[in-house]
Amino acid sequence: MELGTFDTSKWREAAEKLGKPRIAIVGFAGAGKSLMVNSLFGNKIASVNARAGWTVIPQFVEHGLFELIDTPGFGSDGWEERVFVEQIIEPANLVVHLINGASGVTDYDRDMYDLVKRHPGLIIVLNKVDILDRDELREAVDGIVDVLSIQDDSLVLASGKQGTGLQHLVDRMTDLLPQTMKSSFVGALSGEQFTEQRAKLASEIVHYYAGLAGAVGCVPIPIADIAILAPLQIAMFIHISRIFGHHLSKEQAGSIVGSLLSSVGARTAAQAVVSIVKAIPGLGTVLGAAAGGAMAAATFEAFGNVVILYFKHEQKISPEEIRDYYANQYEQAKKRYANNDE
Repeated sequence: MELGTFDTSKWREAAEKLGKPRIAIVGFAGAGKSLMVNSLFGNKIASVNARAGWTVIPQFVEHGLFELIDTPGFGSDGWEERVFVEQIIEPANLVVHLINGASGVTDYDRDMYDLVKRHPGLIIVLNKVDILDRDELREAVDGIVDVLSIQDDSLVLASGKQGTGLQHLVDRMTDLLPQTMKSSFVGALSGEQFTEQRAKLASEIVHYYAGLAGAVGCVPIPIADIAILAPLQIAMFIHISRIFGHHLSKEQAGSIVGSLLSSVGARTAAQAVVSIVKAIPGLGTVLGAAAGGAMAAATFEAFGNVVILYFKHEQKISPEEIRDYYANQYEQAKKRYANNDE
């Protein structure tokens, strides 16, 4: 395999060109759409008023890493044109159809559902469940299942006001988004309640980059793997930073990566030794490539987990904590990759 096969610039660019998801929030007037938007993405993103149907024109919001359309309430003045609804939802990646738990499913909800039901990114949410007792909730769910002819397990129960069920809603939204948009979406979420969603997605990203690093480590060319792995680490850091809501330049990311790596330099040095071993004619190349692949994968997984910890702790973590956590993660990853090779 030739070194020219690996285009390091593309890896870095991939982390910087993550797609922006477009999300349409639709529903009958008074369903609580604007409040739900603010609960997910931060206060005052969408205007909120106690008067039902207050949003009378679409609010197009470009919020950092995603675009949002908070639509007027279907059934409010000027919002009964089917073609307008279709124009709103057609380019959307996700359509979140909110139904007001206070009033239950209505003819307007059924009409809206008829417009959006074929959208592949549709999620139906019964909102304001915090004001319903158990019997009222069961009645509301049964009504939606009957009127819309859907399965009750496809319905998300939530409260934009109290935050109930938002983690479930976020999981559903994330699952339906294209892979290239997941990081931008999760990174735009507001509040500590979504930390686990961020960490889960970040772990998937770490496994992806560890696999790439393992393949690079197997390149039977001395020093080539180090030249490729360095920018790949920066790309992984940028990708994870997006998930935690940070938009960093390559220079900023490189500086932080260098600081973190300074606490775990022993493993980087070990990778260099393996690369040098590859320079030994014959057997050295074979052994170096085999060892380098496993070590590179384990190194990347351990370092990626350090990055996740770094952002979960809001970038406040000591060099000693980094070193100890990295050592533990590296040993676990090394054993796992060694077992996979057997």
